[in-house]
Amino acid sequence: MDILVLLISIVALIVSLIAYLRSGGKEDIRAAQKAIKQTVDELTLRVQQTSEQMLAGIKAGYDRSIRGITSMQSRLRELEQVAVAELRADIQALEEALEKLGQEAARELESVESMVGRAVVEAEEAMRRAVEEARARLEVIEAQQQLALARFDIKRGNLVDAQSRLATALAHLNNARTSSTRFTENVAAVQNNAQRLLDESRIKAETLETLIEQNNRLLAQMSGGTVTKQAARPATAR
Repeated sequence: MDILVLLISIVALIVSLIAYLRSGGKEDIRAAQKAIKQTVDELTLRVQQTSEQMLAGIKAGYDRSIRGITSMQSRLRELEQVAVAELRADIQALEEALEKLGQEAARELESVESMVGRAVVEAEEAMRRAVEEARARLEVIEAQQQLALARFDIKRGNLVDAQSRLATALAHLNNARTSSTRFTENVAAVQNNAQRLLDESRIKAETLETLIEQNNRLLAQMSGGTVTKQAARPATAR
């Protein structure tokens, strides 16, 4: 945009100068040339400063992408140690994708030169989107891991732990939606599964609570009956 402004300004000044010369103002040629040079120098400086700012922003963007990739790789290594068997293929696929992204980001960062063109800007934007999509995939894997553990908790009757894991799974899915819209259908499917398990755990928790209350009432009745019988025995003896 600044380059376009520079060109338009230069053309406008040249046209103005030609018109002025034709009108007979030759005595001000030097003043006009000086004004043109000053304007060109100012616009050139603005273009240079803008280019430097864009270059710094692009390099910072690549640095953020590389840090994000490194962080996700570290998390995947931790998750791989405790992940359920059904997620190992997804984890491996994401690890391979992140390895390629990291190498690509490092190459592109090294290749960024002093002049920033449209292709360089678009390449950095594409890298940023790819990293966000990878982050969304990781969030979905995290959610699926929590869902699998919640199923085990429900089967064992650990309903409090199950509900906590399901809440964590839903939080991961919300993060996935925020990171990327590319996997909306997959996220929605996992989210529906999480909600179904959450409802199931709540029903079981309510059923369990009802059974506990019934058991407590029965124990109270049995305890009261025992006391009555014990109190009645001395009277029978008399």
